Amino acid sequence: MRLERPHAGVRRVILAPLVDVLLILLIFFMVTSTYADLDLRPVVGPEPYGVATTQAGPVVVTLLGDGELRLRGSEAELSTLAAMGREVVLLPSGAASVGQLVAALNRMEAAGLGTISLVRPGRAK
Repeated sequence: MRLERPHAGVRRVILAPLVDVLLILLIFFMVTSTYADLDLRPVVGPEPYGVATTQAGPVVVTLLGDGELRLRGSEAELSTLAAMGREVVLLPSGAASVGQLVAALNRMEAAGLGTISLVRPGRAK
């Protein structure tokens, strides 16, 4: 009869079950996560711009691809908007370059407009 203990060798950790559990957790969190729709969110400004506006609410000015500012389809008069004292929301078109956007913001600031919010165009779904 032998009463010797077997030689304790180096114990190996098997990582396959750990990898399986982590993969299952990753898939679970990917499936159950919700993502915010980031289309048409303000880039500059304290609050999101709402669709319904009152007479005293913000005015949407569109920046076209040639650098022209439009208000309700006609040319935007920045001095008139500054005199009204209303908040302006600038919506650049997809054809407007970053240089035209910066130039438009500089023109609006020089005209004396107070609060200017900038929104990016939404993507078609």
